[in-house]
Amino acid sequence: MNSYTISLAASNAPLANKEVQVWYVGRGSPAYDSLNSKPLVERMKMGGQIVTVHTDADGKAKLNLPEFDGIADIHASYQMVIRFNSDRKYPDYHFGQLPQLEFYASSGLDP
Repeated sequence: MNSYTISLAASNAPLANKEVQVWYVGRGSPAYDSLNSKPLVERMKMGGQIVTVHTDADGKAKLNLPEFDGIADIHASYQMVIRFNSDRKYPDYHFGQLPQLEFYASSGLDP
């Protein structure tokens, strides 16, 4: 359930072999901010995890967060921010960042 596919493209063409950074934080952490009221840089210093995924030939990257699998609490959630080129590793591309996303860790249904 806690698996995602991230698509990366520029000018409607997939970007292959590129790094995409994902920062995520679980509810209850000091870095969790339901109102998104603090700057992301501050929140990242307060906690959460950063993972880097790589796009394949089709510009798709897989993100798996198995640490959230098996959680029975229907209120458990986590926030994530997906960023591309934040370190300016790819000079031909601009920095890109999605708005903060939030997902429930459990569907609330029996598996």
